[in-house]
Amino acid sequence: MRKVMMILLTFCYTLLLAKGETKPLIYQIDIRKDIGATTWLYLKKGFAEANKSGAKVIVIRLNTYGGEVVYADSMRTRILNSKIPVIAFIDNNAASAGALIAIACDKIYMRTGASFGAATVVDQTGGQLPDKYQSYMRATIRSTAEAHGKDTIITGKDTIIRWKRDPHIAEAMVDNRIIIPNVVDSGRTLTFTTNEAIKNRYCEGKAESVDDIISKQMGIKDYDLKVYKPSGFGIAGISGIILIICGLTLSMIDNINLDFSRVPGGEIAIALFTVLISIAVAFGLSIYLSNKIGQKGIFRRVALEAEQEIAQGFVGVPTEPQQIVGKIGIAATVLRPSGKVMVESNFYDAVSEHGFIEQGTAIKVTRYEAGQVYVIKSEE
Repeated sequence: MRKVMMILLTFCYTLLLAKGETKPLIYQIDIRKDIGATTWLYLKKGFAEANKSGAKVIVIRLNTYGGEVVYADSMRTRILNSKIPVIAFIDNNAASAGALIAIACDKIYMRTGASFGAATVVDQTGGQLPDKYQSYMRATIRSTAEAHGKDTIITGKDTIIRWKRDPHIAEAMVDNRIIIPNVVDSGRTLTFTTNEAIKNRYCEGKAESVDDIISKQMGIKDYDLKVYKPSGFGIAGISGIILIICGLTLSMIDNINLDFSRVPGGEIAIALFTVLISIAVAFGLSIYLSNKIGQKGIFRRVALEAEQEIAQGFVGVPTEPQQIVGKIGIAATVLRPSGKVMVESNFYDAVSEHGFIEQGTAIKVTRYEAGQVYVIKSEE
């Protein structure tokens, strides 16, 4: 009896020891393209898998020039609400929407030579959008930095409370009018190098790989790293094609309640070859017609080939009122810094370039970009 008890105790101890030596799971999600609907879906599924797998840390490997703000905001919210600590590893670039995602993470590490910032909202041509959009982006990136809270630093008898990530610095990545001494001058949108980000507490340190972050920065020597890779065309795509062919083939065979026992084998072969030949002919015909439509014959009527030529009286007319640049007007409302101005009896949305402008003050239009008029107080 005593031997049996000793064996059971030894077995239980071995199980507990094995359980206690389980390696921590580190989950890696790579974002290496523009932020959009597919990137947001990819991140959401990656986080779901990480939670299901019991990951201890999620590492987001970033190398992106930005993308659509609406999806970047969804990704930011998912990161901020994560119960698992999230680390951003800026492999090379985290610009625009990528900067917002990086700031949402609990910690940021950057590779040597990486850059991070420049989060001004722009349109497809690269021009700045009106201040309405910039204002919302400023508040979003500022609140993201504030979400990480403050640090309490005690030095001797002095106690200093400061933001872990200064929201004013985050806002300067959007607004080029912000001046922060020794960080950014007015007129320049803020972008950090690796050393600059470390100096201003927007990066915890340099790392050349995910392994550097986990083993050197976090001190975890023994761990399991899983890189999230969503299912691609692979098995699912091939299985779908096979099932489509099978479905089309079986639809051509007479049967009762899916009973094929009385169907001759020759009929199945004929149906299968009919489906395969039809698919091949349709594919080849589509390639052939793609080069013929719109060129000659009856297919010319299918494609629109009309050209609007200058000789026929068609001209390109600029829709932007560039002609008001340099003109003098008055502030129709208070500009704080945005409001309305009146120039040559027409009203425009405008933004003051330097400080507030009271209603009725004379103004001068300095520039016009992306549907937004920029003005200063007139000295004339």
